[in-house]
Amino acid sequence: MDYIAGIPPRDPEVLRAAGIDPSRIAALGAELVLEMVLIGGRFHADPHPGNLLCLPGDRLALLDLGSVGVVSPRRQHEFLTFILALRSGDPGGVADMLAIWSENGGISREKLLRASERLVARHGSGALVLNAMVADFFPLLRQEGLVLPPDLVLIFKAMVTMDGVLAGIAPGFDLSEALEGMRGRLVASRISGLAAPDKVEAALLELSRIAGEAPRFLRAASARMEAPSPPRLTTARRGR
Repeated sequence: MDYIAGIPPRDPEVLRAAGIDPSRIAALGAELVLEMVLIGGRFHADPHPGNLLCLPGDRLALLDLGSVGVVSPRRQHEFLTFILALRSGDPGGVADMLAIWSENGGISREKLLRASERLVARHGSGALVLNAMVADFFPLLRQEGLVLPPDLVLIFKAMVTMDGVLAGIAPGFDLSEALEGMRGRLVASRISGLAAPDKVEAALLELSRIAGEAPRFLRAASARMEAPSPPRLTTARRGR
């Protein structure tokens, strides 16, 4: 373990006095948590001010990695789709994600859409303040009988905690702007993931297997098409 000298991100004036720009720290913090959750797939699940230090040069240090979350590629896509649907004012898109997250709950589409419309009406325009959104979101889920998967709850917790830190040192900071700025990197990460050597090799092996089986499948299909049709069975009624 190493000792790190820095300043917790609590007071913007203290940061400025140390030559640290609170706005740049806020942008870096947003980029950091989004990259961990949506690109890296592993994230610090409790980034409160006691676990963060601001360093000279507008840098951030993460402390105490005792609580770490893991995000699957599927969940990354779902979370991003949910946030973008909310920001674009699309209650249908929000409802689609809620349907996926509550697929075993038997919740009607009408109820999901109603909850989504209320959420979009409150948070679908202006700056995205996760603390305010989640303060409405979770009571709304309970009211409508929706239950989020545990990994999503941990993602929301980490994002809300970081959002609270950013709001404290840079009031009015819009997390959705950081999200928009990362969309190109998100697409690039998906493409590079598809082109990973192990995935390419697995795909080629699967294609070779299919190619090897193709002649047998074609012969079987051809034989079935050329075979005479079986006689149709008819039932005769006996008259009285």
